[in-house]
Amino acid sequence: MKTARLHRLFNPRSGRCLDVAVDHGFFNEGSFLAGIEDLPKAVATLVAAAPDAIQLTVGQAPHLQRMPVRAKPALVLRTDVANVYGARLPRTLFSRMIDDPVGQALRLDAACVVVNLFCIPDQPELADQCIQNILRLKPACDTYSMPLMVEPLVFQADAKAGGYGVDGDPAKIIPLVRQAVELGADIIKADPTDDVVSQLATAAPDGEQLTDVELGMFLIQLLVAGNETTRNLLSGGLAALAARPRQWALLAADPRRIATAVEELLRWTTPVISFMRTATRPTELCGQEVAEGEPVLCLYASANRDEDVFGPDAGDLDVTRDPNPHVSFGFGVHFCLGAALGRLEARVVLEELLARFSTMSPAGDVVRAPSPVIAGVRRAPVVVTAR
Repeated sequence: MKTARLHRLFNPRSGRCLDVAVDHGFFNEGSFLAGIEDLPKAVATLVAAAPDAIQLTVGQAPHLQRMPVRAKPALVLRTDVANVYGARLPRTLFSRMIDDPVGQALRLDAACVVVNLFCIPDQPELADQCIQNILRLKPACDTYSMPLMVEPLVFQADAKAGGYGVDGDPAKIIPLVRQAVELGADIIKADPTDDVVSQLATAAPDGEQLTDVELGMFLIQLLVAGNETTRNLLSGGLAALAARPRQWALLAADPRRIATAVEELLRWTTPVISFMRTATRPTELCGQEVAEGEPVLCLYASANRDEDVFGPDAGDLDVTRDPNPHVSFGFGVHFCLGAALGRLEARVVLEELLARFSTMSPAGDVVRAPSPVIAGVRRAPVVVTAR
């Protein structure tokens, strides 16, 4: 039966549960009531929007459950009431559970019950109350096959944030989530943290979040593409400078050349050697006809050695080259999202190395990774002289 209720709760296509909480009146905070003053209307509006679940209290739940709608969001019943959401925390905090929470949930045909697990600085008594609530709920939930949702909430210090100020530090949230799991939660409802992945997963600039596939591809772009390209720019670029002491000396003599040196190393190393693109319409490139749908191999490394663009010394490394219209970051709609970060990382590395070392020279052969896509460097030993 618990599985059946979970099936009611989670969207069969996405595997997710969009649970919209409108249980705010439970907490005696006037600022929480904006937009839900007319509760029956608010619930009807939400039902029309068709989230997977609506989180309500015992006093609100009948507005949802008596609606004559065959397919409607599942009910998540709030089982605890607390006084921790104000602009300033009161002198004494509490988290109290309603009487017979699972029995009331069954009578209301809820798909799940939810309870808080607070972590508020210097408030261990409140944490104890939350744990006691969960420990009382868990056996009843298991007896009657009612899924238990635990909502871990980490607050900032009252003096810093003033009352309800969520702390997005993963180092604090993750242990609390683990504690909720260990206490027997079937479902965790956790606030997003401050990390980039959580922000991407929850962002909805056009009213829609990224799908799992889109999020996965974005993370590959962010975590893999950004790492591989910058790493090989730095290793390949430093190996090139080590083999050309005059270029290193030019930078050491005038660190203002670092900006142009970064652009030249981007051109010289071309971390992304090539990429395949697909023609969206018939066109002609340098006398070669390309049909719609035909694959086109973009050889960035070749473009960055084009003598028509860079002159007869296109094959040379010159840290003073300016202008430098390389295409290492791509162009148009495919221009690299991490271009500014890549430039910054390369600039900082050069600044720090030049401040510490007067010379740099090769200490062995450069071992490159065989790849038609990434100009990978597996090994590039160098010897440096400290200033």
